[in-house]
Amino acid sequence: MLGWLAAALLAAAAAAADAEEWAIVVHRSRSESMTLEDVAPIYLKKRRFWRDGAVIVPVNRSAGSRARESFTRAIFASDAGSQRPYWNQQYFQGVLPPITLASSEAVLRFVASEPRAIGYVPAGVVDESVHVVARYEGESD
Repeated sequence: MLGWLAAALLAAAAAAADAEEWAIVVHRSRSESMTLEDVAPIYLKKRRFWRDGAVIVPVNRSAGSRARESFTRAIFASDAGSQRPYWNQQYFQGVLPPITLASSEAVLRFVASEPRAIGYVPAGVVDESVHVVARYEGESD
């Protein structure tokens, strides 16, 4: 009985150790704030324009990455694979999925240099080059 409890506590501690705070970031010139619910339509390309009329450029991490899986669970409450049918349908309507970048550093640099971009990075790498619009808990990168 005690062994089972110890194993459960160790599993919970390991899961907590893998948790990390993530930040959804935009170019530093954008001052708007968002909720996680505001982010979902952007990444589905249902919301395509910022308030000033500029086209939104959402940036994803690579398919299959822990960062992307964690983001998808936090924003859509599903796994990335469940979005495949949606994007297949969108493709035939001429809508392409968000661009992908391989690392958090690449996302941070891209968002810092592109005023229309939105992306997600570990909160620990955020600097003054971007503006945080929302935060969520996810798995370590």
